[in-house]
Amino acid sequence: MYISFEPVFLANDQRNVYSEWQSSVSIESNDSKNAINEHSIVLPPRQKHLQIKIVLFSNEEMVLKGVTQTLANAFTQCLQFWRDLNYRVTVDIASDNCVLLTLECQIFSVMKTKNLLEQPLSVLKHMDLQLATISAVTVNATLSSSLTPLEIDGVAVVKHCNFFLVSLLISQLEFHFPLVFSRVCRLRFLQQEASLGPVSYALTSSASLVPKLVKIISDDKTATTCYRIIEISSDRRKLKRMLKFKNGTSPIQILKHSCICTSDHANC
Repeated sequence: MYISFEPVFLANDQRNVYSEWQSSVSIESNDSKNAINEHSIVLPPRQKHLQIKIVLFSNEEMVLKGVTQTLANAFTQCLQFWRDLNYRVTVDIASDNCVLLTLECQIFSVMKTKNLLEQPLSVLKHMDLQLATISAVTVNATLSSSLTPLEIDGVAVVKHCNFFLVSLLISQLEFHFPLVFSRVCRLRFLQQEASLGPVSYALTSSASLVPKLVKIISDDKTATTCYRIIEISSDRRKLKRMLKFKNGTSPIQILKHSCICTSDHANC
């Protein structure tokens, strides 16, 4: 099953580099229709790695080759973003127009998922909850330029890609798949993991409640970046205190261009 999101159109400050960004996620489920719904618990892949593919398209293939390398270098400089999400990440150039990120989840191992979720759900057939996984996120970017001969600024593409991925993460991925893409939600699961079994056994003398408890953690929207932004902006004292520090308002960066950066990324 594939879920596609609305395309995003971007341009640089000089209005001479344009890009269109389309994205989709690949879902695998035990459901006969391979679909997900409000009862789904969506996790990273359990026996293989999550892949994020950035595929570039343009009328000039030679231009793309240089941009692809620039994009790969930019991802390599921001590996800490994925490590903060508890992923082991590698960045590869899959082809002249494709950058591939391979994410290995450090939280949901095969054995942990089996003990906490698969076994309780297999016994309790009447439960509406079901497991699903995201196997891949695919981003297709169509690049164009008004310059003659055709030139595409790699720095502009990096900025476009970062803007698009951050907006995709905040507006879609964190909301729909928090146990995969929300740093706070994944951290909360780690913090509560040791208590899930004892709580379930204390109330039901079995592990039957564990999937429901995991679902409660997943459904908590206070783990999203949007909620945290609203929370800070609605508290004048927090906002005033935050604005005193240059580093306090730095935007999320999933990738950045190779450059000498100030502490607040003002030159990136």
